[in-house]
Amino acid sequence: LFPGNLNQTEINQIPHQSQRSNKNEITLFVGDSNIVQYYPRIDELIRTSPDETNSIIFIQRAGCLPISGANYDGNRHYCNGLMDSAVNLAISKPEVKNVVIAGLWTKYFIDHIGLSSTVQVGDTEYLRLMANLEKDIALLKSHHKKVYLALNIPVGKELDPKFFLYRNIKNFPHFFEIRSQGINKNQELTSFNHLQRDLTQVALKIGRAHV
Repeated sequence: LFPGNLNQTEINQIPHQSQRSNKNEITLFVGDSNIVQYYPRIDELIRTSPDETNSIIFIQRAGCLPISGANYDGNRHYCNGLMDSAVNLAISKPEVKNVVIAGLWTKYFIDHIGLSSTVQVGDTEYLRLMANLEKDIALLKSHHKKVYLALNIPVGKELDPKFFLYRNIKNFPHFFEIRSQGINKNQELTSFNHLQRDLTQVALKIGRAHV
């Protein structure tokens, strides 16, 4: 899946990657490739503070929306059952205390990539998926799992390290200049078209999850 000390294992015919600390308690991470970015920090914590850091399980599939009942396009048959597998694994293992759900949500609902049909924010299919996400979280909570929903990370060329440093021969012999431009937070949130708001409302409804 990605570098580190994760072991490929299987529980109840559910493939996943896991890594042990000195604690029996487990935090389960489920999502698309966006969830991978959390691993290096966790690996460091397990290495340096194994007595204070939970063991971990990752159920991750690239390009897969982490919501039960999502209908994926024909190239993503491997996505089927992603969230159901994660929920079932969490419920079957009392040691799983925390569940972290993360995805590049805009990819599916704004850029319309990965699903079998174009899902617009606010349409019938979108509302069905939001309701399914709420059910997923509620089911986990009913089994005494603490749930964390990670919202969309900022996306843009301005965050590419190559964007900040560029060549400009006009200032010879100083060829390199630094761009200081960043991302406008309000514009970024507006481009999400209420998606962040809806995800937050789903997570916080009746205190079911942490955002």
